[in-house]
Amino acid sequence: MIMSRWLQCKVSEGMFTSEFAVKAEEYDGKGFSLFALKDELDMEDQPNGSPVPGFLRITSIKEENHLVLVALPRPCLEGGQRVTVRSNQLRNESQVA
Repeated sequence: MIMSRWLQCKVSEGMFTSEFAVKAEEYDGKGFSLFALKDELDMEDQPNGSPVPGFLRITSIKEENHLVLVALPRPCLEGGQRVTVRSNQLRNESQVA
């Protein structure tokens, strides 16, 4: 079932005022990173020199055995726009914001 959800991540300041640097991890612990816009993120604090915990809006595509294939809002720097994450890394729309 395709639906909008939120992925746990760490958020840092980006190169421009309109973007943020985001780091997250795949199901196997391998990290990936991308740049995201403010409306694609939910954070309690603004990053100010050090990363802050946050959530990145993603689209879940397929879920099986606690693994979820997700579409990122834009391609990650390591290549590709889809990654597999653990289901416990995700929050539903109602659990964030």
